[in-house]
Parts: sequence; C-alpha cells; structure tokens
Amino acid sequence: MAAAEKSTKEKLMSVLDDVEVLSRELIELLALSRNQKLNQPGEENQILELLIQKDGEFQELMKVAYSQGKIHQEMQLLEKEVEKRDSDIQQLQKQLKEAEHILATAVYQAKEKLKSIDKARKGAISSEELIKYAHRISASNAVCAPPTWVP
Repeated sequence: MAAAEKSTKEKLMSVLDDVEVLSRELIELLALSRNQKLNQPGEENQILELLIQKDGEFQELMKVAYSQGKIHQEMQLLEKEVEKRDSDIQQLQKQLKEAEHILATAVYQAKEKLKSIDKARKGAISSEELIKYAHRISASNAVCAPPTWVP
C-alpha cells in the first residue's frame, strides 16, 4: 500500500459526503423545478446516475469494511491467544529455573559427597587395624565409663 492511499474510513466518509452533496443538489433541483415548473429531465437524470454510482461505491466500500472488521476480530483473538501462550511460556520458564536451581544444588551436594568419599578412600584404614584397635580398647576395660566418672 502506498503511504498516500486513503483508509477505508476516509473513503467511506468521502463517498458519504458526495452522496450528501448529490442528494441536496437533487432535492434543490426538484424543489426549484416544482416552483418554477421547469422541465429539465437531463440534469436530474445525471444527478440520479451519479447518486446510483456513489451508492454502488458505498456498497463496495461497506463490503471491504466488513471484511476488514472480521480480520480485525480474528487479529484480536490471535493476540489473546499469543498472550495466553506467552504467559504459559513464562510460567514454564519459571518452573525450569526452579528445576535448574534444584538440580544445581543436588549436583553440588553430590560433588561434596564424592569428595568426602574420595577423602575417606585416601585415608582408609584396613579392617585388621580397626580390629586390633578395638581389641586394645576392650583389653584395657574401656568399653564403659570408669565407675568414678561423673558427667
């Protein structure tokens, strides 16, 4: 569309203005011809022809305006649908961020446990040494608190 092209509303208003002018002119001509008893059917016919032509233009423009109105309604419905989908996407994005945070925390805790396990493996004590140490504790009667011990 060219920038200088008129909108449908402007076109309709222009045609309505033309119809109004032609109607007034026809009414004035008819009133004048009755008062003066002048018969000039050619001029009346020309005005009627123009009036019929403008009516045809008006009807075509009304069809265009109706179709544009339907398209506008469809656009509004689509905009509402887009807003709804956008809201759904934002909610999903929020849920994904929460899931990402939970997973990041879980990964961090798992890494810490792996470090702890690795550290335990590096400083591992054999089961024989553990049994020897337990035997030494039990040999010194240290499995319970001494009778004189007070908390």
